[in-house]
Amino acid sequence: MNAKNNRKINIFFDFDMTLGYRIMMWRDTVRELLLAEGIISDYEEIRCFTDGRGYPWNFPQLTHEEFLQGKDWWENTEDFIIEGLLSITNLEVAQRVSSKFRTKYIDLRYWGLFPHTISLLKSLEAKGYNLYILSNHVPEARQIITQLGIAQYFTKMFISSEIGYEKPNPEIYRIALNIASAEDMNIMIGDNIEADIKGSLDNGFTNAILVRKPNSTNYPNYSKLLDGVEEILEKII
Repeated sequence: MNAKNNRKINIFFDFDMTLGYRIMMWRDTVRELLLAEGIISDYEEIRCFTDGRGYPWNFPQLTHEEFLQGKDWWENTEDFIIEGLLSITNLEVAQRVSSKFRTKYIDLRYWGLFPHTISLLKSLEAKGYNLYILSNHVPEARQIITQLGIAQYFTKMFISSEIGYEKPNPEIYRIALNIASAEDMNIMIGDNIEADIKGSLDNGFTNAILVRKPNSTNYPNYSKLLDGVEEILEKII
């Protein structure tokens, strides 16, 4: 327990684009697989995953059961890729690209940690804060986080693909806060103003810190880089 004010302090981190990143994202991964098939495509030719039913986090009002409609997480993604590629190539190539997508996307060689991630986690752990992951992410998120060498800092990980709800669905915050008591301070840190900041504050969190993304809303608890997070925490705890 942290000694400050004799209150337990729980800090929840988003993962992707908060603590870590992938150097080539969804459409670029499809393009890379197409290149291996000898097909050169423009970025705009690849169906955007924000269209239709690409990402479940684009439909946070739906449970995964409602969104996936009987498919598993990756089956939905692979079908979505095939449908989008049929305007570029034939069914056989589209199926081959789709079948390789999952392995390519979770390949650790494409993933990395931002500067200050490990030093921040070490410092917060040393101060006695309880650290958690609360992230909208693929089913292999836990594996990726572990392989990046930071899993040991977190008491528990709440991953949307495991829980069946996406931020900012109120249910995912309720599940995460089951670890807390009424006296605890619960702070969310993330890069998404809707999912990480507004969503957490609207659903029982004590406070939230925005990082990375441009602060277009002039949200007061903002740090472009992680090295400013501890200074903000000292002010709000």
